[in-house]
Amino acid sequence: MELELARLVLASAEEGAAGRILVADATVALRGRAPGELAAGHLDLELERAPDADTWSGPLQAELDQGRVTSGITRVTGPARLEAGLRLGPEGLALDGARVQAARLAVERVDGGEVEGVFDLEGGVMRVAELRTTWCGGSWQAAGTVDFGERRFEAHVDAEGADLDRLVPVVLQRDVETDLGSLDLDGRFAGDWSEPEVWLGTLTGEGQLAMRGGNLPSFSLLRAVWEALFLRIPGVEALRLDRGRAAPTKLLEIRHPFTLSGSRIATEALRIETDDYLAEGTGSLGFDGGLDLSTRVTFTTQGARKVFSMAKLPLPTLGAEDFVPIAVAVGGTLTEPSFKVDASRVSARTLVRLLGGVEGVQRAMAGVVQGGVDAVRRGVDKVLPRSKTGR
Repeated sequence: MELELARLVLASAEEGAAGRILVADATVALRGRAPGELAAGHLDLELERAPDADTWSGPLQAELDQGRVTSGITRVTGPARLEAGLRLGPEGLALDGARVQAARLAVERVDGGEVEGVFDLEGGVMRVAELRTTWCGGSWQAAGTVDFGERRFEAHVDAEGADLDRLVPVVLQRDVETDLGSLDLDGRFAGDWSEPEVWLGTLTGEGQLAMRGGNLPSFSLLRAVWEALFLRIPGVEALRLDRGRAAPTKLLEIRHPFTLSGSRIATEALRIETDDYLAEGTGSLGFDGGLDLSTRVTFTTQGARKVFSMAKLPLPTLGAEDFVPIAVAVGGTLTEPSFKVDASRVSARTLVRLLGGVEGVQRAMAGVVQGGVDAVRRGVDKVLPRSKTGR
C-alpha cells in the first residue's frame, strides 16, 4: 500500500478523556498479487474513542478512482464510492449503514453495469439490505447475507429482462449459440461464493422463473413426432421430409416454479408456450446443459401445418379431436436436444383420415385392418371350433 496524507491528526488524550484519529483526503494505492488488481483512490476518516471505552467510531468515506477490487467470484470496478459509519473494537471492524456505488459489478464471467447497495458489516458477516445492478441487459435486485469467514452467502434475487444468450454461456461455462430471449426470475439461493470453480456446484435454491421471446429449433421435434405418428402406416416411409420447411418455433413463454440442487434446476409444473405447440410436464435442466423432461405436447394449427409441410403434403381439415396431447420425452442438451415420442393415444382412424390423400395409404390400412379381423376370427375358431353343421 502506498499512502499520501494531506492531513493526519492523532490525538492521545489524558486518561478518561476522548481520543481522536483524523485522516483527511488521503491518497491510497493498493497493489494486489494478481495482474490488473491495481486500485487507487481517496480516503477520509474520522474516529473518536469514548472515554473509558475500547471502541473507536466515526464516519468513513472511501473512493476508488481507478482499478478494481476482487473478492472471491466478485469484482468491483471503479470509479466507486463507499460511505459508512466505521467502528473498531475488540471484536474487529464493523460498518454501519454503508452505501456503495460503483461503475461495474461482475460475478464470475457476468460483467454487470452500475451497482448501488446498502449493507452493514459486523463480525465478518455482511448483511445486504438492498443491491441493485444491471447484468446481461436486465435489471437485478438482491438482498441477503455474505459470511466472509464461512465463505457462504444467502440471497433473495429478483431479475427482469436479462438476456439469456449472454447468461447461458456463463452458467454452462462455455460458448454456445442460442436464441432464448429474456429471463425473469424470483428466487432464494444459497451457496459458496469463494472460488469460480466450485460456486455453481454448491448452489441450492427455489423460486419462479419465466423465459420470453427468442426462437427454438423445430425440425428435430417435428420429425420425431412425424415418425411416431405415421411411420407405422404402410406406404408412409417413402415420404421424404424437407428440413427447410421447418421454420424455427417462436417461443412465447416458458414459466415454471423450480428447485435447485446438485447443479440441476428441477420443476414439477413446466409450461412451454410457442406458436407451434403447448408443452406441459416435469423434469430438470443441468448446469452442464443436460435435459431430462417428460412433457405432453399439443400442437397448434400452425404446428400441425409444419408437420405436413415437411412431407410436402397439404394440411387436412382438422377438428378439435385431432389435437390430442402427445407424450414427448426430451433428452440431450440445451443446444442439441433429443426427442422420444409416444403417439399411441392417437387412433389409427385419425391417422388414416389425416393421411387420406397419400396414394396407397387407405388401401394399405384397409389391408391391415382386414388382416387384424381375419386374425381374430382364426383365434376364435381355435378356441370355439365350429360344429359340423356350421353353427
